[in-house]
Amino acid sequence: MQNHYKVLGLTPDVEVDVIRAAYRALSRKYHPDRYNGDENHANELMKKINVAYEILSNTEKRAEFDNIWGHSDDYQESEQNEEKYSAAMEIDDDWNFALEYYPALESLYSRLYIISPQIAYGFKILIIDTQEFSNPQKIAKKIEVQFLQKYFGLNIRIQNVALKYIMCGNRIAAKELNKAVNVFGNNIDVNKILSKISKKYPIEDGSKKHKEDIQEEGENGELERRFFKFLIAFIFIFFLLAMLSY
Repeated sequence: MQNHYKVLGLTPDVEVDVIRAAYRALSRKYHPDRYNGDENHANELMKKINVAYEILSNTEKRAEFDNIWGHSDDYQESEQNEEKYSAAMEIDDDWNFALEYYPALESLYSRLYIISPQIAYGFKILIIDTQEFSNPQKIAKKIEVQFLQKYFGLNIRIQNVALKYIMCGNRIAAKELNKAVNVFGNNIDVNKILSKISKKYPIEDGSKKHKEDIQEEGENGELERRFFKFLIAFIFIFFLLAMLSY
């Protein structure tokens, strides 16, 4: 049996809309009427692509395939993967062209890449396929939420903590949080888990640091104001004494 994810150049993390977009991208590339190479090669590829899409676009068939191949909801510590998935490669020219006119796409892609290279490539494929250039934030947010729900459940507090760990590079903490969600399931005690995790893997309180920065800026500003008041008073006294001397 072929690995249908590999045929489409994707990973088991992706949602069905990404699978659909990847299928369309590869079909445009390898359709026998459009492919510039060997026609027999194109026909063989399209057979594999069609079978892969038929399985992965069907919820029941995909679940059965995932069970056979052993795909799970376990979060991986390492997301280091230099391989470019084939579906994304097929739209690279269009993507680079789009960046010239919509440079904000790059920051959205970069953020998703930190979370997971897989969902970043999915974002690239979806943007080109749907042509949602005017509102890419919507697609990026949807992909991010789907990823967090898949590995960290539906609780928003757990998702937010997991995201903080991932963004600061602490994937070990994120993996432990993922394990807690999988082990305890619907009976998870959110307060207990987050309290334990936060003590074991402290996260710097950005809001506290921000307040300290604001306080420091305020103190510096007060010193400047006092200096200018002193300077004005000194100048006034100087001119007053100069006038009296005449």
